Amino acid sequence: MLEFVFARRKGILLLFVVLAVSGAVLVTQLPTQLYPRTRKPAIGVTIRHPAATAIDFYDGYSDIIENSLRGLRGAEVVEATYQTNSTRIRIEFDWNVEAEEALSRVESAMAALRGRLPDESRDYSVSYWRTENPGFLAVAVSSTELDSVELYQLIEPVLRGPLNRVEDAEEVDIVSVEELRGEVLLNQDALLRFGLTPTAVVQAVQNGYRPQSVGSFRNPAEQFNVRLMHGIDSVFDIGQIQVGSMEGTPIRLADIAEVSVRRDLPRRLFRANGRRSVMIFATPVDGGNIKQMSEDVAAVLRQAAADEFPSHIRYDFMVDPADFINNAIGNVVRAALLGAVFAMLVVVLLLGDLRNIVIIALSIPLSMSISFIALYLFNVSINLISLGGMTLSVGMIIDSSIVVMENIHRHRREQGQTGPVTAALVKESVREVRSAVVIATLTSIVVFLPLSFTSPLTSAVLGDLARAVVFALSAALLVALTVIPLIAFYLFRDDPPGGVRQRRLAQLSERLLGALTRGYGALLRGLLGSRVASLLFIAASFATLVLLATFLLPRIPAEIIAEPESDKVMLWFSNRDTNDQEELLEAIQPIEAQILERYAEDITTLFTQIRSSSAGNFLLSLRSSRDMRRVEQDLRDNFSSTTEWRFGVFPWDPAALPLPRARDLHLSIRGSDAITAIELLADAAEAIRDLDTYGNVFTNPPTGLSEEIVLRPRNYVIEQFPGYGVSQLVSIGRTALAGSQAIEMTEGTANVQVRLQYPGGSFETREDLENYLLPYNGGAIPLRHFFDIERSRGVSRIVSVDGERQFNLYANMRAETPDHQREALQRQALASVVSEVDTPAGYTITAENTRADIDEAIRSLLLALVASLVVIYLLLALQFNSLSVPLLILVTVPLGFIGVIASLFVFESTLSLNSMLGTILLGGVVVNNAILMIDFYYRSARQAESKLDAILRAASLRFAPIIITMATTILGMLPIALALGDGTNIIQPLGIAVSGGLAVSTLFTLFMVPCILNLLPGKLQPLTESI
Repeated sequence: MLEFVFARRKGILLLFVVLAVSGAVLVTQLPTQLYPRTRKPAIGVTIRHPAATAIDFYDGYSDIIENSLRGLRGAEVVEATYQTNSTRIRIEFDWNVEAEEALSRVESAMAALRGRLPDESRDYSVSYWRTENPGFLAVAVSSTELDSVELYQLIEPVLRGPLNRVEDAEEVDIVSVEELRGEVLLNQDALLRFGLTPTAVVQAVQNGYRPQSVGSFRNPAEQFNVRLMHGIDSVFDIGQIQVGSMEGTPIRLADIAEVSVRRDLPRRLFRANGRRSVMIFATPVDGGNIKQMSEDVAAVLRQAAADEFPSHIRYDFMVDPADFINNAIGNVVRAALLGAVFAMLVVVLLLGDLRNIVIIALSIPLSMSISFIALYLFNVSINLISLGGMTLSVGMIIDSSIVVMENIHRHRREQGQTGPVTAALVKESVREVRSAVVIATLTSIVVFLPLSFTSPLTSAVLGDLARAVVFALSAALLVALTVIPLIAFYLFRDDPPGGVRQRRLAQLSERLLGALTRGYGALLRGLLGSRVASLLFIAASFATLVLLATFLLPRIPAEIIAEPESDKVMLWFSNRDTNDQEELLEAIQPIEAQILERYAEDITTLFTQIRSSSAGNFLLSLRSSRDMRRVEQDLRDNFSSTTEWRFGVFPWDPAALPLPRARDLHLSIRGSDAITAIELLADAAEAIRDLDTYGNVFTNPPTGLSEEIVLRPRNYVIEQFPGYGVSQLVSIGRTALAGSQAIEMTEGTANVQVRLQYPGGSFETREDLENYLLPYNGGAIPLRHFFDIERSRGVSRIVSVDGERQFNLYANMRAETPDHQREALQRQALASVVSEVDTPAGYTITAENTRADIDEAIRSLLLALVASLVVIYLLLALQFNSLSVPLLILVTVPLGFIGVIASLFVFESTLSLNSMLGTILLGGVVVNNAILMIDFYYRSARQAESKLDAILRAASLRFAPIIITMATTILGMLPIALALGDGTNIIQPLGIAVSGGLAVSTLFTLFMVPCILNLLPGKLQPLTESI
């Protein structure tokens, strides 16, 4: 291959220039996200069933709904929560199902079920299931001259169309600052006076407020459509709808009810930086490019501000995930560049010649640009995970170039007196290390191949990182064996005869490298000179590993992946004395002013949201995430709960990685009777709270039992009252208790839905229901006349997963409790519950694995490590044509774990997917160092006078490239290990694992491999084959 490369060297260099330019262009076309897709597609279905209790709807419809949804292709989990008035169902699909396809399948299934649902439940909704912390965009539009209503009327027509065309947005909502509301409160006395029932009124209103189609007929010549033209033209006229008649006089809705149609405040109110604002919210499609969505919305606003809006209108981004994405990705890029600078400093110190440095430095942008082409072809987005792979690659992609250039540099020094560098010298230098470089790079690449067979969560989280590293290392290998030799030839071929020119920097580097090599040689010779010392060194090394794995590893907390440091903090509030949103808004304005004044130097924006008549929150966006802990604590100190106000403070991340939430304790109760199971659940929760080792103890379903009034029909009585059958009485009761939607009209741009219902407080006691009067023959009959009425207890919520009822208790350890105590506390909690709760026969209380996802991820990564070692063994067996030599090389792999465990423990990091990946990668890097040493040992075995001389010569010759590649990789990862900047803490465990592990493992390898070689009997045969 080298002959071809040098024969076509100008064309080869031109080809790589084209590839580099193409990569630089294509990287700008890659989608930008904060994370890759890390959740299975999940779809939510909401079914409303007014007046139907959880148990009634569950008994009547759960089987047909859940069985239909469970039968969908790709559906893995169907979790349904039944409550009075509504049911929420979550359908989780396989990783391989696209979100849009999952949504379509659920919509089709529900459409097929629609006819089997009760009438009031047919207006269900199907949507993407929102995670606990979904990414969204919030923009506040305000004006110094217009009130909020005028502002909304001005901007809504301008922005609605362009915002609806934003491709990556599932929904863009310009929140109205007022709502048109219709309310009809039935008057029971009037109903009785006119002899009307609520259901009769509802039916009359539904049939009388708009024109109706009667039907059609036709003759051979034409068709006739028959329509009944009556009704009202405006929602403001609903009081004029005729609902009956008495003695020829029409009875209007206003005669039997209090009718109100008014423009009112919306349910949610917003303020931005102390001013009432019109809010724009945008949510991305599942898996969409939230950064692109944010930029498109910003472009629409900029265009409108420039062309349509007066100067007094301004807009502020209250929540903008794109801002965090830009900062986080920028910090990771800067960390990568800083790592590259550190790596080049090592090359400067240890190789000296400026041309060596330029050649090696060129390999970084060239290799990365070529890898961008592969990222584009494989549709890998630019995100924190893939950027972590690129950052990791920075210190590794120059390893191959360093080995090649170091060998060329050594040959130049050895043949410096013979004249200028020739193509033959360069080719011979490359051939000498080519096989080792290829195998070493392949071992680093193959450690990532088993990731495709790990758990889906692991593959989803780390897949982009693995692909980024594989593409970068593959490009680096190609560059090291083609471009680097050509550039070296061009730069060194004009050297004058008489030796390699020695500049001051080169002299300094040679003295430094020489001193390190001589010191290493002396230590190694002393160690190899004593068989006992060698055996003690090997035994001590592995004993250290066992001790660390036994005592330190269990004390390292585990997580799936770290969350980024946020620059936003939430102050939640509630007030027990306020009666409506406007009153609460006035009450919080002094608090708002205090926050704006106290934290003026710390915050960029303050977003206030009123969620109900008594609760809301402030969202403080800080100038820097470094101020988070200080501001969070200061808020806690200055806003403590009182008898009037309650406050809560917590950090909030608008773009957190959506991962399965792990609890520290999960107890499950199984048994046949729901009420008994809930009572056991309540007793178990009380026992856990008494332990005082857990906080936030809660159950699902809740342990509160609902009070039920059971009506048993007296059929013999009902038969005596024509017009009042059981179904009619049930319908009247439903309308009386829950009301009924009777009108839906469009008024201007507003859609108005009007319910007919009794005033609040009409039914507060059992007697209110029993004494509810029904009109009959000019008089009234109480409801109790038709029913035997009993009192009972029932469940308030039913939770079903894949058709099985669930009764679960969850709890989290207190913040000060170390993670390694979790299993012991779980055993203690279960023992306490079992001893204190009297469990009837047929019921069980068990502890579930709360870290199943984490355990599966770590277990699959361990299997991936084993699989990668097997592949490495096969590659080494082919390279060295031996079955024993690969074992010698692989025995050094566990030594890297010493540095990993120690580093994670010392720096208080976590055992996560990233740190585990760093450990897997470390195995490949450690093997690379051993390959370089043993490959040269084979090559020098024939010329050496003794086995010891061959070992010492190989170790001394390979010491420089091993030290240089180790230092460049560690320094390349150092900014990540130190988490310099927002967002870098996500991949910090990987940087710590690689940096600490590589530093320790390299030192061990430099001495371990020679010791083992020296202890093996006989002299190894020289290498006979090469790549």
